[in-house]
Amino acid sequence: MATSNPQIQALLCDMDGTLSDTEVFWQQAERRIIAEYGNPTAGGGPSHQTIGVSMEASAALLRDQYGVALEIDQLIQLAVDFALESMSGGVKWMPGVLALLDEAEAAGIPRVLVTSSPSSVARAIVSELPGQSFDAIISGDDVSSHKPEPEPYLRAAEALGAEVQRCV
Repeated sequence: MATSNPQIQALLCDMDGTLSDTEVFWQQAERRIIAEYGNPTAGGGPSHQTIGVSMEASAALLRDQYGVALEIDQLIQLAVDFALESMSGGVKWMPGVLALLDEAEAAGIPRVLVTSSPSSVARAIVSELPGQSFDAIISGDDVSSHKPEPEPYLRAAEALGAEVQRCV
């Protein structure tokens, strides 16, 4: 792999809260699930309890704390569907992200999106980028261990043939 900076072989980008502020879409989806399928008065609505946890843990919280009588897999799919619906055309990029992606591209540094979100969500976010792209996407569907475990980042480096110690 040739880059103009041999010290940096790849840029590995997290998505939620780093590339874009997608947390708002997940919270909207959770509120909608509770309103339509659960008990909106139980527990005061979703909070920061679901930020940074797996989709399975978020779904279990909705089921157990808010009385949503759906299976975990159904809850996850509903959350993804509702979040994708909200994301369409409404993604806001974190300050400096677009410039960073442009600079990496200009320098010949490959970029990989690394996220615990499902691939359908990752692809939807990438489709909203104004011109930038990623050389690869490693999503929650591609790994057995999610962040903060290192597997997603190791897979991202591997996807490009990059040495992990030379990735940012």
